[in-house]
Amino acid sequence: MKKILSLLVLFLLGSLFVGCNKSLATTTIATTNATTTTLPVTTGTTAPPTVTSNTVSFVNFSEEFTQVDPIDELTFYYYSYKQGIPYVDITEFVTMLLGIIDDTIQIEIVENSVKVWVEYFYTEEEKLEYGIEEDSVISYVLFDFDTTSIEASNVDASDYFTGESETDFSEGLNLVSFTEEEMPLLTIDLTDYDFMLFMLGEGEETKYTIPLSLAGLFLTGSNYYVVNNGSSLYGIDIFQIYDVNDETSELSAAVALNPDVSAAEELESQRFLEMCFDKFYGLKDFKEIDSFQTYSGQYFPGNSFEYSFTSMLDSLEDLHTGVISYGHNDPGYYHGVTAPYIYDYSYEYYGCECYKDPSNFKVSLYKDMAYLRITEFTADLKDSLAPKMAQIAEAAPKYIIIDLSCNGGGFVHGVFYLLNYLTNEDLSYYTITDGARTSVTYEVEGDMAIDAEFFFVTSAATYSAANLTVSIAKELGLARSIGSKSGGGACMVKFLVLPNGAIMQMSSNTNLTYSDYETVEAGVPVDYMINFYSSGKSYYQGYLDDPDYPSLIDFYSIVKGMTPEE
Repeated sequence: MKKILSLLVLFLLGSLFVGCNKSLATTTIATTNATTTTLPVTTGTTAPPTVTSNTVSFVNFSEEFTQVDPIDELTFYYYSYKQGIPYVDITEFVTMLLGIIDDTIQIEIVENSVKVWVEYFYTEEEKLEYGIEEDSVISYVLFDFDTTSIEASNVDASDYFTGESETDFSEGLNLVSFTEEEMPLLTIDLTDYDFMLFMLGEGEETKYTIPLSLAGLFLTGSNYYVVNNGSSLYGIDIFQIYDVNDETSELSAAVALNPDVSAAEELESQRFLEMCFDKFYGLKDFKEIDSFQTYSGQYFPGNSFEYSFTSMLDSLEDLHTGVISYGHNDPGYYHGVTAPYIYDYSYEYYGCECYKDPSNFKVSLYKDMAYLRITEFTADLKDSLAPKMAQIAEAAPKYIIIDLSCNGGGFVHGVFYLLNYLTNEDLSYYTITDGARTSVTYEVEGDMAIDAEFFFVTSAATYSAANLTVSIAKELGLARSIGSKSGGGACMVKFLVLPNGAIMQMSSNTNLTYSDYETVEAGVPVDYMINFYSSGKSYYQGYLDDPDYPSLIDFYSIVKGMTPEE
């Protein structure tokens, strides 16, 4: 099912995850001269604004998502009430992206409202297996130009808009069961955040234009993003989004310096932030924040948009939430202030000697114990992990230590591939999204379980998908843990492109939980405590030459002590 496949991709930790490098063709980008449009404009204000337009090139850099028709340009509309902010016609925008987004998407225009929707038809096998009585499910987003509002079937409506990717991220995972409570409608009064919608023209020729930022938020699916660099529109997928910071990549031009960024763009970016955090931030209740319109007032306005932007995100003390690129006004901005919670994370990172070995795997054998360190759940974890586990299985150890102390997460399907070596039973994970509970159970192909006693090593740097791995294993009684409490990171990641071109990530509404639907955000306690924080802090401050991370002999002594001979 499409929504479940989307979830398998969305559990990333940006500060540690490195996007896949793609082979990119050289593309020449051009833009036409701006033209003034004389068509009538309809808006809720008393006097119509002046409107200009220009056509920009669209370049799809994704190799995972491709267009049905190679449309390579799009018209931007600019209104005097929203200086410098590009608007797009909904139909033109959706048509350009067909194939990248589901090519069965429909657009329905009724009485000054535009409904973009897709219908997913369940197979008879799905209906039988999951007890579904309906023949299909409709997911939609409706833009109401009379009330300047948005209604969506739920906060995850855009998941169903996602097109088919070239890579099968569910390979080897057979869905056994899926249960989902109905989520509430998502409604947004855009006037609360000072957004405006404009109808351009009359009759059947009317163009229904919305800000590019809203089109990117609601109409591109869950794994694809459009970035306006001031002269062209870049299309990038979730695996490329960090490449905008790689100076050797063509995608680094996605966020170009534009000193003419208007005050309206910066204000619209602030309002966009407030709206997204109010409606899509998964830790809003956990952090006891009532309104981000109020919360942002502690940081905006500041010395600069970039300073306020970073300060607000840092205040949330959430490793899943942060800046990827600062936008057109100052793409090279350096904040210069490290948030205190980053120091706490860093002390554990150094205490576990995560800085010493950049490789993703390390396998060691000692007596009747095997040790495996994994630092990232990469997209190809299934294949890259297999020879390591085969080496361990051949040694037939009594104890297996899986060290995730330096693992900041990655792709959630890696959780199941790894746990398949601990058990041959089906594996489940649980989420809460906007109050609705979901459970997903997989059978992992291949009886790969090794007959041994398992232990995980964790630290505050054990985050996101790694944190989920430990929570599932311990709840099922598959393993015990050594070290310090894992760092948490319970939410799937959502990426945002702001009106001023800034790119960021945030903890989304989808919150992973234990089977009783209690969040795993606070981390997983350990069975045997090691103070990585203290040794890491002493090393960081220069009081120790080496953090003295436990050796194989130390770990062997620990596990022997935790499993006394009968």
